[in-house]
Amino acid sequence: MNRINRSKLKIRLLTLGLGGLAVIAIGLELGNITSFTGNQTAQDNTKPHKEGSRQPISTEGEGGIINTSGTENIPSEDKGISSKSGNITVFRPSSNSLVKTGSIISGSSKTNSISYRLIDDAVGVIAGGSIPVIDGKFSGKFEFKSEGAKGRLDVFSTLDDGREVNIVEIPLRLK
Repeated sequence: MNRINRSKLKIRLLTLGLGGLAVIAIGLELGNITSFTGNQTAQDNTKPHKEGSRQPISTEGEGGIINTSGTENIPSEDKGISSKSGNITVFRPSSNSLVKTGSIISGSSKTNSISYRLIDDAVGVIAGGSIPVIDGKFSGKFEFKSEGAKGRLDVFSTLDDGREVNIVEIPLRLK
């Protein structure tokens, strides 16, 4: 080979090599694989949602529910509001009812505990936590402060990976 052809071949090989390295680096970054420098690349920590589940959100309110260990009476005529799975049913509060400090939450569940989140239209999350299920029942009394007039109670169970399932959403009026 003459000298000119060797130089062109070297330039082409060098260009292909650098282009290949660029493609690999971009692939690593997009694929959330540790980069050449050993630093983990940024990622979206949410997992794909399955139907009937939701990613967890943080709770910020100071309110909560005082556990009454499933002892609150459940009216026999009340069918409650159930999750799509049927694993959680909330008897109190009912949809669009007035809820204030001292109001009762009660229901039944096939899980060992339920989690809840109370959200108002002024602040957002004003209460959250979990209470145990005893003999298939849960109950408690709300304690919260709210400037909002409307809100929503979410009752759900949580999987080991943090996803919320068996979700019951109840629109409420708040006082």
